Amino acid sequence: MNSALAAPIIDTAVAPVELEYIPQPVPIYMLGESHCVVFTDRIFRETRHINQTFVTRALYLPGISSHDFSDNKLARVGSALAAEHLIIGDPRGRAADWVPFHVSPNPLIIPNVHSKTPKGVPIIVVFAGEIALRSIFLSKLGQSDFELPFPAPGLDRLAMPSGHQHVPFQLVSQLANQVLGPLFSGLLGLYNMGFTSLYLHSIPPPTLSDEEFEKINGFFSPVRLRYKSALLFNQMFRDVASQTSIRFLDIWDDVTIDNALDPRFHIDGTHLNVDAAYITLQKLLTSIVRDPRVAVAGRYEFARQEAEAWFGDGAAPAPNERFAQTGLASADVGPEPAAQLSRRLDFTLDTANRHVRLDWSGGPIEPWSEATGTAQPDTAFMKELYELIYEGEVSGLIHSCLNADFAAVSVRPLRFEVDAPAGSFHTDNCPSGMLRCALHLTDGGGFEYMDADGQAKSIEARAGRLVAFDGNRLQHRWLPDSQILEMSLVARHKRLERCAIWAGMNSWPVDPFNFSTQGFVDYPAGRSHFGLIEDGAAWWLTV
Repeated sequence: MNSALAAPIIDTAVAPVELEYIPQPVPIYMLGESHCVVFTDRIFRETRHINQTFVTRALYLPGISSHDFSDNKLARVGSALAAEHLIIGDPRGRAADWVPFHVSPNPLIIPNVHSKTPKGVPIIVVFAGEIALRSIFLSKLGQSDFELPFPAPGLDRLAMPSGHQHVPFQLVSQLANQVLGPLFSGLLGLYNMGFTSLYLHSIPPPTLSDEEFEKINGFFSPVRLRYKSALLFNQMFRDVASQTSIRFLDIWDDVTIDNALDPRFHIDGTHLNVDAAYITLQKLLTSIVRDPRVAVAGRYEFARQEAEAWFGDGAAPAPNERFAQTGLASADVGPEPAAQLSRRLDFTLDTANRHVRLDWSGGPIEPWSEATGTAQPDTAFMKELYELIYEGEVSGLIHSCLNADFAAVSVRPLRFEVDAPAGSFHTDNCPSGMLRCALHLTDGGGFEYMDADGQAKSIEARAGRLVAFDGNRLQHRWLPDSQILEMSLVARHKRLERCAIWAGMNSWPVDPFNFSTQGFVDYPAGRSHFGLIEDGAAWWLTV
């Protein structure tokens, strides 16, 4: 036998494989034109505020641009999102509309849903409009110039052939709206579906070389016209963002010098290089940290409905008529419990949010005011508060206002200095099924609100007085010299346990069915506060 042909002998016991499992990074979806390709599988970590690892996923849709973004009810966009499990159809495969996974109540029925790391709303950045700018907008303009309705320093240095025709801006605006309208309507459709962490990326600065542009696109367009058109598109992006909740991710000023492409970011005459991509990621993460994280309205509404139906099966108290009529109700726990809680607090912290989380809606990273302070309670404090709100008169009042049992998902101690200016009247933009409460820890200060006639009314602060109010209905503010526990109480669905949570300066979870309390102070301590489905039906029979 030829020894060269003999099968190798492998001792599998010598070198067994070893696997090390690492936490999944949070995906960020870069969707649309080829400008998203540079972001393929880039892994990075934000270390100052969120302390979270991210990975960018490029959902490149060849040929798509602004003019056909919404074609066939966002068919191409929907297919890309479905492939990433961001939208789902009917769980049994029947004909049904696509629904964002993070909004749909269907996955909540599957028991292992709570093993998934809370990540809030998926982050999507859309790249669209640059192809249409070149292939449609500039092609139709030819060499006709127009005047921008806003200042654009530096463009006079860019060449423009003599003898060109001027087009009225009204006609230019109409053409731009035809080209960009489908993109804007598609973005609003995605936002209204529940993709509230939605960004539109700026159009990149065009090449400065006429020869390079003509070689790529097959026609000549003057460099000044190219830049005017890109600036116009970006201004229209900016205007739409200012009028909606879609966020504009603008890096133009960072990659240009006097409104012309900085050569450090040039790569091929159409795209920007990886250094520009890093600027995008820096600006994106800054927005993620600083901008509001919107609660998932569909999940909160489902939670409210479930909480009310479940609570109605028991001995529910009669609805609070005063609260129904005025959006306001109160109870009194007495001065001694309030004083005891107050003694446990040390108001040495400012109101900067030190616990920014993707899965929590909360305050800004800067303090509200130098004249407002807060404190971090300990577990014993949270236990004492828990026992206070879940017993006696307080519990009955909250039940009658919410028509449901409740969980105290955010408890924030606040002290407004005696010489602080009174804040402005405001509403809280609470999600469905949320009751706002404040327990006055001391005498002094008070709660002021606008009644149905637009008249300012006040409730005198008294240690031990608890005020329950509809934060969306009543315009309100706290008066100077107030020391309170401000609470967000959510209607408690069947999977959420009773709890009291200090979540820093956060207001409520983004998703009431999936959030983390790691790093917070809560009671009962050391628990997720979630249970699995409580009925005995197999989950596949309930979908």
